[in-house]
Amino acid sequence: MRKSYDFSNAIQGAHYKQYAQGHGVRIVKDGEAGAESLAGRKKDSQLTELAGRFALISQLTKDGLEVAVPIRDRGVDLIVYADLDEQGTQFVACPIQLKVATGRRFGLDRKYSRIANLLLVYMWDVQDAAQSRTYALTHSEALDILRRRGHTKTASWEKGKYSISPPGADLVKMLEPFRMEPEGWRARILSAAKLRERKTA
Repeated sequence: MRKSYDFSNAIQGAHYKQYAQGHGVRIVKDGEAGAESLAGRKKDSQLTELAGRFALISQLTKDGLEVAVPIRDRGVDLIVYADLDEQGTQFVACPIQLKVATGRRFGLDRKYSRIANLLLVYMWDVQDAAQSRTYALTHSEALDILRRRGHTKTASWEKGKYSISPPGADLVKMLEPFRMEPEGWRARILSAAKLRERKTA
């Protein structure tokens, strides 16, 4: 921090209430106000991922959850947790692997099966709030969809991963039970954690 910066008149927590109410992230398109600064640049996939990440964090915290960001990238993008469950007796946490796209893409990597209690979160059309949608699946739920569609018998899956872009209407219909609304995250995190408990019991 530079010595020239003056925080003597700063107010701690000035924007806390606004942040707690949630916020949105918008990617500026060509031709819109502010797009001049992006002119001539290639679309940055990292910016897309950051936009999705902050939008998701906003939804999670608004639904009463806490979020931690791992220091190292080892297959987990976020760790979401509730200090106590509804009975007030248990700390519940779920790791999240985030897949953010400006369009629509669904896929699975075999390597994620080794991460216990993992939720795969797919965010589509993040640049368009009206079209944007989010899905949350466990690895086994995503794998079941691939199996039902016959994708696990392909050469691509034999190599460890499979991806579909853009997904057809039939796949979108299969994903519908896993579509998330902003107020449904706490229930999803708790159910995923309890599923893990049943498996290890």
